[in-house]
Amino acid sequence: MALDFLKDFFGRYETRKVPLTIEERKFHFHVPERLDPLLDPDDPLKDFPLWARIWEASILLAHTVATIPPDSGQRLLEIGAGLGVVGVVAARFGHHVTITEYDERALDFIKANLVENHCDHAEIFRLDWHHPELPGTFDIVVGSEILYREQDFPAIYSLLKKYLRPGGKVILAEGLRKTSVEFFAQAGKFYQIEARKKVITLKDEKLPIILATMKPK
Repeated sequence: MALDFLKDFFGRYETRKVPLTIEERKFHFHVPERLDPLLDPDDPLKDFPLWARIWEASILLAHTVATIPPDSGQRLLEIGAGLGVVGVVAARFGHHVTITEYDERALDFIKANLVENHCDHAEIFRLDWHHPELPGTFDIVVGSEILYREQDFPAIYSLLKKYLRPGGKVILAEGLRKTSVEFFAQAGKFYQIEARKKVITLKDEKLPIILATMKPK
């Protein structure tokens, strides 16, 4: 089944493989070679595929999740997974993982990346934040670069309330920008937040990222 899926996947998408090393384990992720085929020709900005790259915040969150000792009784949920980097890493490090995304094409890439990294046991679901239908609840909910639009904040709060088990925690990694700062400011009313600023050095710039652990009050 996995080989049949990959054959179909490579027939539909032009891809390249990106290597990553997370806590001394090696991974490879399929990413779109070009954005053009993913864009709406009539309105390139409509549903722009932000999911189609590996974000620095996702790499930071993947390292963080990899250091959490797995527990067979715990369930981990990734929301807004993009290419599935965090969820794939979590699965390889022994967590019981459910990976979610809204875009069907992103879900194809997530499945391909699970197969590529021998993590077929992780679960994948399409999740609409505004009309969520997902079985069960989770001990840990993670997300990276999901706080772009303030209009999504109510749906995210509702999602966390619905799917986070009592005593659970949320871990988010977000670029330092107006919307992420505003979200954490609002979330402080409902959550105890431990936030740290991490700085990732790229070729010619330093990228600040907020890594926040949130527990309901």
